[in-house]
Amino acid sequence: MAPAPLPELLFFAVGSALLGVLLRVWRPELSWRLIGGYALLVMAFLAPTLLTPRHPIATDLAYPWLPWRAGLEREVRPANPLLSDPVLQMLPFQHLVRQRLLAGRPPLWTHELATGEPLLGNAQSAPFAPLKLLALPLSPLATLEVAAAWQILLALLFTHALARKLGTSPVAATFAAVAFSFSTFAVAWLYYPLGMTAAFLPGLLLGVLALDAEEPRSLLALAVIAAAMALCGHPETLTHGALVAGIVALVLAMRRPAGRWRFLSRFAGAAGLGFCFAAPALLPFAQAALESWRMALVELAPGAVEPPPFEARFLAVLVDPLFFGSPRFHTWKGPWNWNELASAYAGISTLAFAGFALVEKRGRWLLGGALAALAVALKLPPFFQLFELLPLLGHGANGRLRLVWVLGLALAAGLGLDRYAREGRWLLRLLPLCAALLLSAALAPERHPDHDLWWIGAVGGLALLLLPVRHAGFRAWVPHLAVLGLVADLFLLGQRYNPAVAPEMDLRPTPAVAALQQATAREDGPVRVLARGYGLYPHTGALYGLWDPRGGDPMQPAAAARFALRSLPDQFLPEAPRDRPELGNAEAVLAFLRVGLRLTERRRELPAPWRVIHEGPGVRVWSSPAVLPLFFVPRRTEVVANAEAAFWASLRSADFAETVWLPAGAGPASRTNALGRANVLALGPNRLRLAVEGEGGFLASSVAHASGWRAVAGGGRVPVVAANGAFLGVEVPPGAAEVDLVFLPGGWVVGLVLLAGGLVVATVIGLRPPGRGGPARGHAPTRIPEPESPRYP
Repeated sequence: MAPAPLPELLFFAVGSALLGVLLRVWRPELSWRLIGGYALLVMAFLAPTLLTPRHPIATDLAYPWLPWRAGLEREVRPANPLLSDPVLQMLPFQHLVRQRLLAGRPPLWTHELATGEPLLGNAQSAPFAPLKLLALPLSPLATLEVAAAWQILLALLFTHALARKLGTSPVAATFAAVAFSFSTFAVAWLYYPLGMTAAFLPGLLLGVLALDAEEPRSLLALAVIAAAMALCGHPETLTHGALVAGIVALVLAMRRPAGRWRFLSRFAGAAGLGFCFAAPALLPFAQAALESWRMALVELAPGAVEPPPFEARFLAVLVDPLFFGSPRFHTWKGPWNWNELASAYAGISTLAFAGFALVEKRGRWLLGGALAALAVALKLPPFFQLFELLPLLGHGANGRLRLVWVLGLALAAGLGLDRYAREGRWLLRLLPLCAALLLSAALAPERHPDHDLWWIGAVGGLALLLLPVRHAGFRAWVPHLAVLGLVADLFLLGQRYNPAVAPEMDLRPTPAVAALQQATAREDGPVRVLARGYGLYPHTGALYGLWDPRGGDPMQPAAAARFALRSLPDQFLPEAPRDRPELGNAEAVLAFLRVGLRLTERRRELPAPWRVIHEGPGVRVWSSPAVLPLFFVPRRTEVVANAEAAFWASLRSADFAETVWLPAGAGPASRTNALGRANVLALGPNRLRLAVEGEGGFLASSVAHASGWRAVAGGGRVPVVAANGAFLGVEVPPGAAEVDLVFLPGGWVVGLVLLAGGLVVATVIGLRPPGRGGPARGHAPTRIPEPESPRYP
């Protein structure tokens, strides 16, 4: 059901006040008036959804497909077809995480997605993202929306404080904050973990400057911000941020006349402490990534996530992000998707004012770093090739370094705005603005009415600054006019990019979904549900407790993902190989994967033993009893050379109950099993308890194998192997009556230990008097003068 706007608004207001209290403990210069003003600005930007029953998550993408299409009186055309990930991943992840956390269980594993996969190991589930934890009592839809609102607020406050630390006036700091926080990068990735991680980058850099200035508690503040950034769920952006922070720290260290190594050691200490705080999330991700489908794809196609080769026309989106059209208006004709290619725009006036920053020393450094990041993002040789040589960054989505360009440009524009307002030579002030106007006018491809509205607002806001160019009395109003013009520019461009979806399109269960929910529970354990193409929009079945064997998540275990892609009919992923081998028996695969329910169009017929259990407008639900138990006893186990050979042998199987293939060294030689049955006694998110009958033998399953699974039987640990090259298998000793399977990755255990140690260290640091630990005698830190409001003539 769609959440009511009032609880969301109250949550946003209370959470904003709490965030303001926490920030003011560290940065008391952030006044309550400033915090309240930025909160109102966020509310204005998100008014179409935050103040109405509509929601911004593109759930309308599911309504052209079954079962939601059935019974609709009109055809649904999604408002923005590009925004599928928040529906396919973020919303199901948030539902599953919320379920686990409210039940007091760690979100380690999920059975609902694919044939099971690590939940915490998928960083984008972000179960411990601070902003999502703050909104946990809300519904998943409302949590994503309110957390995104706080995300913009934090980006505004962090960027404002960073700009002030660099020496801008308060109004220029507001300009920089608006340019970064409402840039196309921030708007395009607003409901992605990428966007939430990016919002903390200005705070991270502010923490580095505070550490250099020897501010009290600066080490602890930097560690907390780094940990929060790490917990937001996007390791690639975290790595980009760590790289930028490291470069800034090195530059500051080189500029220090003394105390250089002490500063670097404190920076390393803050990084280590932040890692300890985030270790329970980072280590399980690192463990899962090694055996994930994403890693397998990278090995097969190393350039799969790289931007396209540089073309001069790509520079046009720096001035006009709608140059190639827009997916929101269904006019996109670009070579890459809009979120990736056109997310480097921070306002026409931002580009103009950044030119004035070239006369400022700090402005030159900011623009130089920003341009270097942009060159990498555009795949401009040799910058991109050199960047890929860096450890951990070679296979990242490095086109997203547009984030660093946007932040550097916004900060440089803040410095440039102050310079512009002080500049006495009116002709010098006039030229950059006119150049920006002419350039934006020259880039005028095929237009759309909404495109024209934005362009008029953006150019009109910039033209306002030309009016008082020679009037000294208006100089003081120039920065304020610049902020108003920028707000008009970015609001008109970005406010409608994320759709305002009607409240009735909230993925509430249809009669067909209710029939599936009722039929999925059986005495021998839940059965899985399979739909055709994008029917039962992939992963959304998890919202109703349905298990769907299809997998669209690149972090699922690679072997199980390959098995599903090779064997299941009607796959929806573009990665599905076209050269599928001839299966031994397609129905045998469905029986093995425990697919006992199918969702089809009403006109489609399925062969026996499938039978219709629900029929509605345009849709049928089918059931079949011919499924294997979740854990079963094969009549034979055959040992082959390795896991790859076991994988291919299983795909050609005509009867999975007859034979299961094991890699050499995983168990005893090929043999006939004596074990009789295995019944599921208890099934939880991270645990399975089985009752076994017989004299011992091998137990196979259709649950994905991952390195975190542990098994106990007969009073002791027993090995867990990859049966059929991809799924859980356990050798049950004679006399064992029960088998207890627990998913407990080693990274989670080690992470909890590191977290406990980090909390102890943080407590010691926090209890130390503020005066202790200052700079050694004769060691003067590199200090940036406290900014004062410039007096404009």
